[in-house]
Amino acid sequence: GVAPTAVCKSGPVQVSIPPSGLTIITGAMLDGGSSDNCTPTNQLILSVTTIDTLTCADVGDTITATLKVTDANGNFNTCSTTISVVNNSPPAVFCKSIIKNLSASSPGSVTINAQELNNGSFDACDANDTLLFEFVEINGFSISPTTTRDFHCDSVGKNIVKIRVTELDDNQTPTYTNYGYCTDTITIRDVTRPKAVCDTLTFHLDTSGMLTLSTAQVAALGARSSDNCSYTPSVTPNMFNCSDVGDQDTLAGIQH
Repeated sequence: GVAPTAVCKSGPVQVSIPPSGLTIITGAMLDGGSSDNCTPTNQLILSVTTIDTLTCADVGDTITATLKVTDANGNFNTCSTTISVVNNSPPAVFCKSIIKNLSASSPGSVTINAQELNNGSFDACDANDTLLFEFVEINGFSISPTTTRDFHCDSVGKNIVKIRVTELDDNQTPTYTNYGYCTDTITIRDVTRPKAVCDTLTFHLDTSGMLTLSTAQVAALGARSSDNCSYTPSVTPNMFNCSDVGDQDTLAGIQH
């Protein structure tokens, strides 16, 4: 019988190693338009007779591979080309949610490293310490890429963050060609109780013999109170009349 016409792609054929660190060379990767006089092109059997798997150890090499083209009658022919093995695939990126508490000092804040959200991101051709983690978006707003981010009192609650994970080259320089993204949640909590400090002040009844403490008067009673974020003072009781003339004990509350 008549053997098929085996046509390989012009080399080098670039093949990138995926995050798993292993790729299988298929005949379709090498085929450049093989044909047969009887068997339809889509029914030709394409196989690789030399190397059929590539790993991270092959990155940077140029390898010769042979394509075997077989028709429906068992007739076959071969051709050869070269493969250039590269690592252009982005890392496999996985993130996790984290919870962080604001500092007790005022103003409350916490510094978070983007890598704290890493949940096993990897690239088989690079160790984990050659991945760069950067914040690029917070609550839908793009920011300049940064490895750390300060969160403050106005961040209390859930914050949706987008992380970019970039491979570093042998000089620990970001490639900015091999990267991926993940999105997850940082929950910021304010768990520090306010410090309530009360002052003794004198207030006067009005001409009708009544006094209802104003917002400013309540604030004056707790002026020396403090909190790492903010607080709202309250006083109980806050209404007085002629029967209350003299010293009165009040309960001041500070809520953040």
